[in-house]
Amino acid sequence: MSVEPARRGVYVPFLTALVALCAEGIVLATSFMVDYPDPVLTAAWLIALAGLLIVMVSVWRTSRSSGASWLSTLGRTLKAAGRFILDFF
Repeated sequence: MSVEPARRGVYVPFLTALVALCAEGIVLATSFMVDYPDPVLTAAWLIALAGLLIVMVSVWRTSRSSGASWLSTLGRTLKAAGRFILDFF
């Protein structure tokens, strides 16, 4: 048995999400200079919010599975959300 099909199955969604986040970042960064249609901007904001939600959920799950308290987990999650916002926007 080969490991390649399983690895390829994980790689394609990750690459697709990465390209979507990059495209969304470019659209939002240039939205002040280019007059994009409203559906394009709405889709870009929804992709940005989905990315933020994924980051927050993954940090929450990782922190809670390591045995951290609820308050500590909340702090880590908000810190990760802040870093995502600063780094991405």
